[in-house]
Amino acid sequence: MQITDRLINLVSGVGNPAFDKTAGAELAFDTIGEELATNLYRTSWMARAIVDEPAHDMTRAWRRWQGPDADVDAMQSAERALRLRGKVHNAVQLARLTGKAAIFIGTGGDAALPISDTMTPGAIRYLHVFKGSELRGEGEERNLASDNFGGYHYYEYDPFAVAGAAREKVRIHHSRLIWFRGAADPLHVTAGQSVLQACYQPIVDAEVLMAHVLALVGEAKLDVIKIRDLASTLATDSGVTRLQKRFSEGLALKSILGVTLLDAGSEDWDRKQVNFAHLSDLVQQRLEIVAAAARMPVTKLLGQSPGGLNATGESDLRNYYDMISGRQETGLRTGLERLDRLLVAHAGVGIDPHAYDWNPLYQLDEVSAAEAALKRAQAEQILSAGLGVG
Repeated sequence: MQITDRLINLVSGVGNPAFDKTAGAELAFDTIGEELATNLYRTSWMARAIVDEPAHDMTRAWRRWQGPDADVDAMQSAERALRLRGKVHNAVQLARLTGKAAIFIGTGGDAALPISDTMTPGAIRYLHVFKGSELRGEGEERNLASDNFGGYHYYEYDPFAVAGAAREKVRIHHSRLIWFRGAADPLHVTAGQSVLQACYQPIVDAEVLMAHVLALVGEAKLDVIKIRDLASTLATDSGVTRLQKRFSEGLALKSILGVTLLDAGSEDWDRKQVNFAHLSDLVQQRLEIVAAAARMPVTKLLGQSPGGLNATGESDLRNYYDMISGRQETGLRTGLERLDRLLVAHAGVGIDPHAYDWNPLYQLDEVSAAEAALKRAQAEQILSAGLGVG
């Protein structure tokens, strides 16, 4: 017995399977695996933009440390030496594509040993980025008091993963891995999904529509010639040969003279013209659906300025950058917290590992920046006059 809770209107037929065709509709979940997501990324420009653009925007402006100049310079030097910004960008990009990625903190010692927050200056030698599928967990952490709860004690990485080959695997302690996740998986808190999961069907629909529109371009002009007794002519090989010879010579004659000559008694010519008036609107609507699924402005997805009279797209970009700023705080800052503690010890400074701000993503043009500066100056002048400051 199946018990459901839904709206049914006996008068209009809404919800009644006998009248309402949507009454039996259900939302089915069909997961896309890593291979399908990768193939989609390789072949679809929309999928590539959905994965790459937010990852680029989350890391392109980067961050500025707060503290004594010497400590700030040391932290920036350490980040540049370890190519930290590029590694974080690659990890975020890979996590968005495959669902999960990790940065491995290499100190040159045994990777199976825990890493200490009190490491000596210069202890971090390199950072490597791994896909989540490249690391197999061992020993699930079930201690509620552990900050690694839900993860694993160790992860195994096979640098020579060849089918049927016995190779020595690398064992990595969980404290040496900084994890990044793509879209959230509601059934597995510590897992992740590819961001292309929710965008897959809209992308496929848009790609199919654009392929159909492209196919129509070849038939934008279609010539139709009516021939008397065509069926009987095509019934014999000699008739087919005569017909092919007739129109091949007619096509050659049209190329030379620019006119089409027909038999007035047995042939009739007509031209069918395809109307493309509303196809661009249909394609635009599909692209807007893809952008909505990806939580991106259409201008960001297409990589171009918005069209139309007085169209700027400024509010859309501001909303998008606000979303990216939120992801920097809830995603990157949280994920980098432990790495930053290690980075402070590695740089040999006493700076607070939380003492940094993300650089602004939205940059004003020269005119807007000048107007904003003028308004600030006027406000300060009014405030000073009100306080009686000479």
